[in-house]
Amino acid sequence: MKRRFGRTNKKDADAQLVAQEVISTTIRHMADELHEIGVDVPVPPQAASQVVEDEARDPSAALQHHSIAAEQRNAVFLRQLLSDHPGDPALSSFVPDLQAHLKARLRMEDPSWPETALITLDRDCLFAHATARINFTTYDLRRGQDIIHIGTDKCFVMVNAPDTSDDNRYPWMYAQVLGVYHANVLRPGTASKVRMEFMWVRWLQRDTTLPHSANHFRLPRVSFAPATLPDAFGFIDPAAVLRATHLIPGFHYGRTFALLGPSIARAASGDWRYYYVGRFVDHDIAMRYLGIGIGHRGHRARTTDVLDTAVSFASGLDTATAAACSSSATVRTHIDAANVGIAGESHSSADQDEDSTDAEQLISDSESEPSSDGDFEDEL
Repeated sequence: MKRRFGRTNKKDADAQLVAQEVISTTIRHMADELHEIGVDVPVPPQAASQVVEDEARDPSAALQHHSIAAEQRNAVFLRQLLSDHPGDPALSSFVPDLQAHLKARLRMEDPSWPETALITLDRDCLFAHATARINFTTYDLRRGQDIIHIGTDKCFVMVNAPDTSDDNRYPWMYAQVLGVYHANVLRPGTASKVRMEFMWVRWLQRDTTLPHSANHFRLPRVSFAPATLPDAFGFIDPAAVLRATHLIPGFHYGRTFALLGPSIARAASGDWRYYYVGRFVDHDIAMRYLGIGIGHRGHRARTTDVLDTAVSFASGLDTATAAACSSSATVRTHIDAANVGIAGESHSSADQDEDSTDAEQLISDSESEPSSDGDFEDEL
């Protein structure tokens, strides 16, 4: 559409776009008729790129975790990249990090890959892509798709944090995608090639000095890792991306040049000093942070904290009553039931006074009420 808009005179563009679509459709039908009688019509270069774009939008591609175009038009030669940006701190360990990343993935996928073999790229180059599509399943079992677009504000992603023994660890890590690439890796001793897709990222770190639980009514705050840290930049497998994430610049704090010097990985105006994580940007993201979505990783402490606040708002009770209800066995049991997927129906008491603000009376009424739901209500 953008390409066709450039062919118009910008006056009454809608009619001209429709005319172009009619012409394109007519030519395509003519080509199909010629193909049926055995006449092959060569596909123009622009049409070929459109075919690649249409394949990426094919519904069958939704069965894959991610989609990156197969085209190899934008070659990035490693030696030229480094020579064009001498002294760039973002590129200081670009090649060693890429070698380590590719070798680790290749050995994980194929244990027979020689451990001591060097990673050799075909033509010693990478192929850059402007976008990557990430497919995911929402909490209500629907398919969704995020588009990672390099050079725009739609370039932030979230991945799972490494597993540790700490149950209270923050479950996700955030990164800015600086580039989407694929490379053809030569298999040692053969002429075969292995296509490897990867993302070059700049990591963000969480600000642990700012409480951000639901009781504090704050969003999590993150900032770019200083370039002096050895892991400020790195590479990730696109398959590790959970979803795109919405990071809101902390405009109040302004920009800074302290985190990274002049670099292709930083805007000329500097980095935003802080970002806020938009955990309510859509319903699936909100459920992911609650930890009670189907297939999501549950986090009991944070889930309980958020639901406690929701109870106080939804019930319209005063502060004392909300605190009593959130600490009661009734609310805790409902939280446990949500985490393990127990389905049940709750029955309200007919003689319960809706205007009462006495928390103890509410709890005693719910415990003394006869129930027809069996074990679930017996636990209450």
